[in-house]
Amino acid sequence: MDSLRQLIIKEWMEAKKLIDERLLEFKIDKHGQVIEVQKYITEGGKRFRGFLTILTAKALGGSVEEALDAAVAIELVQAASLALDDIVDVDVIRRNRSASWIVHGVSKTVLVSVLIISVAQRIVEKYGFKAIMHVIRAWEQTTRGEVADSFLYPILKPEDYENVAIYKTGALFRLSVILGAIAAGHDEYLSDLSRYGDLLGLAYQVADDIVDLYKAKEENSAFKDLHPSIRLFIRYLDRSTKLEEDGEPDYDNLISIGIKKLRDIVEKASSLIVSLPDNMYSRALSVIPYFMVEKMLEEAGLTLGYDFS
Repeated sequence: MDSLRQLIIKEWMEAKKLIDERLLEFKIDKHGQVIEVQKYITEGGKRFRGFLTILTAKALGGSVEEALDAAVAIELVQAASLALDDIVDVDVIRRNRSASWIVHGVSKTVLVSVLIISVAQRIVEKYGFKAIMHVIRAWEQTTRGEVADSFLYPILKPEDYENVAIYKTGALFRLSVILGAIAAGHDEYLSDLSRYGDLLGLAYQVADDIVDLYKAKEENSAFKDLHPSIRLFIRYLDRSTKLEEDGEPDYDNLISIGIKKLRDIVEKASSLIVSLPDNMYSRALSVIPYFMVEKMLEEAGLTLGYDFS
């Protein structure tokens, strides 16, 4: 039997192919220029959230076809949110090419992104009122997380880090598994899956910030030169640290603390899957948190040391 890592990669690639094909067929408008911007915003990407929707549905006895529209809706929202983030953060590169606002302008990118999100909500209508309410809540939380990211860092405390991460990053992970369960007709698992999605988002953000710490270490960055989000992350990792503005953090120690926190988070996320029926897809879901952060930490030559066999 394939190892869990091989199973996850196989299921992921199959889901990605189906989602990519459906997105190529899908049009949010009749006008060619709108479709051109839509295509630019939505093409590429790992499709990991849509994959989670399909995998969750399969773990609960549902089919790929039942979950595919939900997976497409998630990926539409994810792509649009990234296009808007790039404008807010003035990021010029997305998915190894120029960001949409650089190519198509700010106005067109904003308008098409907002339309994409509205259309994604309409797609989810087929899954019922509960699904729609979860989509609305997830988008509100994602937006609130981004608002905190843009406005509130000067007043945020170390204990706020997790809530901001769960809102900013966890909301769409949570929505992914929730829609998978609803598509499969098993909303009795939503409580554990919601917490699983939150922790998956937190793990994703912590792993991403650990990689940023590694890059800062390589560049010998002083504390004052770090992005406000990374300064908050450092204080979250070690609240006892007294950092001078011109001082260089003890990056090795901080990365070590971060890895330990990350292990705790992924273990908690994994444990929540035990309530689901026991099959190869639920077992894959239980190791997805480890798989995801391992893939992210590879960039910095770091690992949790998890055995996927």
